[in-house]
Amino acid sequence: MSDQQAMELSKQLRKLEPKLDHWLKVNRGSIWDGPAKLLAQFAKLVLPVTYVLGLLLFSVLVTDPTKLPWMDKEETEEHTAYVDLKGAILTGNEADADRLIPAMEKALEAEGSEALVVRINSPGGSPVQSDRMYQAIQEFREEYGKPIYSVIEDIGASGAYYVAAGTDGIYANRSSMIGSIGVISSSFGFTELMDKLGVERRTFTAGDNKDMLDPFHKVSPAIEDHWNNILASTHETFIERVKEGRGDVLAENEPDLFSGLIWDAQSALDLGLIDGMGSLRSIASELVGAEELVDYTPPKPFKGFSGGLGISAEGIEQAMVGSFSRIQESLFTPSLSATP
Repeated sequence: MSDQQAMELSKQLRKLEPKLDHWLKVNRGSIWDGPAKLLAQFAKLVLPVTYVLGLLLFSVLVTDPTKLPWMDKEETEEHTAYVDLKGAILTGNEADADRLIPAMEKALEAEGSEALVVRINSPGGSPVQSDRMYQAIQEFREEYGKPIYSVIEDIGASGAYYVAAGTDGIYANRSSMIGSIGVISSSFGFTELMDKLGVERRTFTAGDNKDMLDPFHKVSPAIEDHWNNILASTHETFIERVKEGRGDVLAENEPDLFSGLIWDAQSALDLGLIDGMGSLRSIASELVGAEELVDYTPPKPFKGFSGGLGISAEGIEQAMVGSFSRIQESLFTPSLSATP
């Protein structure tokens, strides 16, 4: 290469130098830029799918976790099964026969379950729901041949005691409240208040007694007798179930036994309403001989967020109608409950 050619090449390189510096500034990066871009593209595709799957998993967890494949496994190890009966015994509540009866059966069907304990903390409720659980327990005792016990925590009264009476044995804490073998139906009357306010009640019925328990009408002696007969019949069924379930252990000639009184645990033991003091764990270890506890209680029904947070005219209307329906049910339906 001649000197002239070398000088020309050097001149061309000097012209390219600014362009090269500019290109390097614009395209400056590290060796990780390529993988980072690939990862960003991957995230854009995967994250939406992960979000949807997460929502599906959450919905299953809050409704019924046993539907998950790793949660619905059969318990084969030796254990004591238990089901919680908690709160008012009513359709749609946690203590609903349609929820608890299948749970009891699943517990007894499990290969490793040695016995079932119904853990009770309830003031009672619907006589129909209580009787359904009582009868189911009687059938399960015969069908599966496994002992079924009940243990009362804070309170096991009225309809809750009705259910407990069907088990092989009833145990309680020394401070538990037990009994209340009676039936109640309570309401209010507003007839004089309506007169004072000058408010006229307009009711249209087909059937002379369709409005027999309307709180804005006075209750006639005939209707009062009729309703008392209904309560007496329900009470008699309750007493029969308790005698059938408890047998000869009940105290004889105790006039207050079926009067609706509620008892402390020691008094209940003396009256034959329970078989002793104990807890879920003591029953599992001392009576069953299987200390491992497995909970078969179904999860609480998930009502979503809209019912508690959403405010709309339609939602308010539905809430008012639902509340009025529940009030009507509580006023006009006999209840096996320790509270009005």
